[in-house]
Amino acid sequence: MFLYIRAIGIFIKRTLCRPFTILLLLLIPASAVVLRLLPDKEMSVSIKTGILIEQPDSYTDALINILGEEKNEFVFVLCDSKEEITDKVATGVLDCGFIIPNGVYDIFADNDTEKKITMYVSPASTFQYVSLEKLYGSLLKVYAPVMTNDYITDTYDTSYEEYVKKHFEEYMENDSVFSITASGSNKLSPSRQKFNSFPVYEFSGLIIFICGLLGILQFMKDEKNHAYDRLSMKKRYLYCGLNIAAGLIPAAIISSITLIIYGYSVNIFRLLGHILLYTIICLLYSLLYRCIFRTYVVYQAALPVIITLALLLTPIFIDFTEYVPALKLVSVLFAPYFF
Repeated sequence: MFLYIRAIGIFIKRTLCRPFTILLLLLIPASAVVLRLLPDKEMSVSIKTGILIEQPDSYTDALINILGEEKNEFVFVLCDSKEEITDKVATGVLDCGFIIPNGVYDIFADNDTEKKITMYVSPASTFQYVSLEKLYGSLLKVYAPVMTNDYITDTYDTSYEEYVKKHFEEYMENDSVFSITASGSNKLSPSRQKFNSFPVYEFSGLIIFICGLLGILQFMKDEKNHAYDRLSMKKRYLYCGLNIAAGLIPAAIISSITLIIYGYSVNIFRLLGHILLYTIICLLYSLLYRCIFRTYVVYQAALPVIITLALLLTPIFIDFTEYVPALKLVSVLFAPYFF
């Protein structure tokens, strides 16, 4: 046992002597440091909502003016067509969108239930209901005069406020005004990542996985140079596991420390347990790849493909399984799927 502990210590020292491995390991804390140092202004995100007016008039002009006076994170953007608004919602440029139909005042003045203000959302929309509330508030200011056939003022008597409130509650509860429609696209969620929302947690899982793969590469290189010729097949796999562990252990330790320091988990012990379990999974997957790719040359050629597929098929930066759900079965072949 002492011999194996000493061997893994030597393998770890050898691993940490490679500039590429050191650079790879430093990427984990470096990404977290960059995120932490970004100023608050850069960390803030404007929630953009699209507005399409089918036929502008004095009422819709007043509505746009009111929405344009918003001084917070919610920005309302005018769109020129239904295709523009749905495409921008689908690709994440807009969080949600509203299409104001022609003659929208009929909805409020005559309770016309045939016309509807349509709201477009996507699987990645998160603030659509807050945007909806802000739009309702603006509609209230614009169309209250139409509903009461009187001009809106800054002060109301109690009966006037109750009358307006009652009408808007009726519209909200019986779905006679608003309908919610999916944008018909499911291609956005992972692609909406921004630099200040860099997935440090998922990236750490990828680095741990890659370090395990590099451990196999080193073992197969030693094997190619006849370092293990005198060992039995059982001991060869044991030393293969030690080489993999020598790559996984530093990455797992650095990832754990980084995620704890930068507060990516409230429960530290749960985080450590999760990383430990994931490290074991990476070890098993690495051994599986060793069984599949028998020679150093073949594995060296396959390594970039394995890393690329792990990037594309697991939710780290962009997950292509969102585009093609059938690929989810293939994504199980890569350890980051479980992180």
